[in-house]
Amino acid sequence: MSNASFKMNGVEVFSENAQVVTMNNGTIGSGVVFPAGHIVQSAMNPTISNYDSTDGTSVKFGDLIGQITITSGNGVLIFASLPIQCVPNTNGIYTFGIYEGTIASTGSLLAEYYHFNGNTSLTTQIVHTMWAYDSSPASTTPSYTFKADTGSGGTTSVESPHDPSTSPGDTMFYCFLFEIKQ
Repeated sequence: MSNASFKMNGVEVFSENAQVVTMNNGTIGSGVVFPAGHIVQSAMNPTISNYDSTDGTSVKFGDLIGQITITSGNGVLIFASLPIQCVPNTNGIYTFGIYEGTIASTGSLLAEYYHFNGNTSLTTQIVHTMWAYDSSPASTTPSYTFKADTGSGGTTSVESPHDPSTSPGDTMFYCFLFEIKQ
């Protein structure tokens, strides 16, 4: 079979070779509707503000405030990677969560990780990675925050020892946001 092509005003838009069609030129216009489940846009390594690296029994680590502007009705997929240090007393239990909202106004819990360390003499530092999906963002510029809580009275404290605002080259705490067509 011969190769085929489709031209508009002398510009080759599509070509075919061995039953493989290639789009050679063009722009996806603003009126194109993507099927549900497609990533429409992403915000790679958005700015983390209000970072708190203090230790305690309930620590909110930072905010992603208005770092992505989405189309109303779409969702947001959040990826976070954050080191958390746990100081045990009689145990080392804590939770780490991604929440809608900000440090000042924490909203709905979107995803949570539970950690248990039965060793009472070992302070642990683990880099946690977590995904969360917000199927109904509060606005078209949603905000998210990250929080850890001790899970028992036997845990002295939790903290994140890596502050991206004072250590710009520190890639231990990072996030990605993805707008998902619903």
